Order: sequence, then C-alpha cells, then structure tokens
Amino acid sequence: MEEKKQPNSVHELVAKTFSELGVTGPVIHTILLRDCRFGGDKFRCEGLQAVWAADSDSIEFYSEEEKMKLLKTVVIPAEEAAA
Repeated sequence: MEEKKQPNSVHELVAKTFSELGVTGPVIHTILLRDCRFGGDKFRCEGLQAVWAADSDSIEFYSEEEKMKLLKTVVIPAEEAAA
C-alpha cells in the first residue's frame, strides 16, 4: 500500500524551510490541479516559491526574483507506521 503524505507535514516543512531561507512573512497557499484533480500545492512568501507535486516525495524551493532559480529541494520523510 502506498503511503500518502500528510498535508500538515508538507505545510510544516515549507514553513520551516522558508524560515531557514530567511523569510518570515505571510505565506500564500495555492492548491494545484491536474486534470481537475488535486495535483499538489504551491506556497509563496517574500519572493520565494515552494512547489510540491502530489506524486512527488520532495518540495522544491525557488527564487521568484532570480528567474525561478532552484534554491533547495527538501525530501518529505515517510510517515512512520502507527505502532
């Protein structure tokens, strides 16, 4: 059975990584659709953008001001099975 990523873990990783990259402003969250179905999330904050595709195990962080230069990729850890 394929494990689904928990939405809260994605949001928490985005907030943590934005903070590590030095941005602390409000985060704008956009839900991405692919063929009228959930496709992932996009987050924007102070000139940075993070994109998570639902079929991916990583979140990519870009600088909007530097022609979408990839700054960092964060792998989403697999959730531990409940004991």
